[in-house]
Amino acid sequence: MHYHGEKRLEMLFVISQPEVLIFEEVRAKVKQSPILQELQAKIEQGEMNSDWVFRDRLLFFKDRVHLSPNSPLVNFVLSGIHDSTHEGVQKTMLRIRKDFYWPAMKTTIKDYVAACSVCQRNKAVNLSPTG
Repeated sequence: MHYHGEKRLEMLFVISQPEVLIFEEVRAKVKQSPILQELQAKIEQGEMNSDWVFRDRLLFFKDRVHLSPNSPLVNFVLSGIHDSTHEGVQKTMLRIRKDFYWPAMKTTIKDYVAACSVCQRNKAVNLSPTG
């Protein structure tokens, strides 16, 4: 089920308490970052396409909360979602993409999972037996 606007935001807040903390951190970063402040101003002035929305002190891109790619929140989101399940690149990406967006997120997620010591230790070897 795909929600838009306020209904989508409500669903994000209902999911879990830790995510609410993430959103509060994102709001603080929007307030502190000159780059995000500039993006907010462009959205509010109608200079960005309709994929971009500023609502409830959060920046959204295609109904997903926008994070700056160099923000420490990216790692916080990655660890919170991946480290609880260790599901691999595709499932981690699907779970994160439901609610968040940042430029080059596929590469960031792939690199994070590749560096995960738990995943590397428990990774199934997909090689045929020799002989």
